[in-house]
Amino acid sequence: MTQRAPVRDEVVTVERLERAVHFLAYIVLRHGEKYGPLLEWLDDELQQMKKAPSARDRAQQILNRMTREVSARV
Repeated sequence: MTQRAPVRDEVVTVERLERAVHFLAYIVLRHGEKYGPLLEWLDDELQQMKKAPSARDRAQQILNRMTREVSARV
């Protein structure tokens, strides 16, 4: 039976996605359009990640909303 490599718990970062997109761009140019959809999908994920607020910003938004809700009840 074939053993699988252990899965590493790594965080997906903007930098890692950028490297992957650059690599896939090379693959598309070198090996053809059949890899284009994968490149488009990964590039879309990268753009969404760049637009998303940081965890700290999101936490601040949540706390602000909760504070307004509590203040409205009083």
